[in-house]
Amino acid sequence: AQAPSLQLSDLVLALQTIQAMAQRGAIRADEMSTIGPLHDRLFAFLEAQGAITRPAPAEATAPATGA
Repeated sequence: AQAPSLQLSDLVLALQTIQAMAQRGAIRADEMSTIGPLHDRLFAFLEAQGAITRPAPAEATAPATGA
C-alpha cells in the first residue's frame, strides 16, 4: 500500500477553498482568528514554493476630467 501524500496542488486547493468559504460567508466571525492565520501561512508557503503568485495591485486611475 502506498503511503498517503500531499502535493502542492492539494494545498493550493485548500487555500482556494478557504478563500471561497470566506467570500461566501461560510466562516463565522469567531472562527476568523483561527482560519485567517492558516490562510496566511498557506499563502506564504505556496508563494515561496512558486505554486502561486501574489496578484499585482490594481493601478489607480485618475478620474477623467472634462474640459
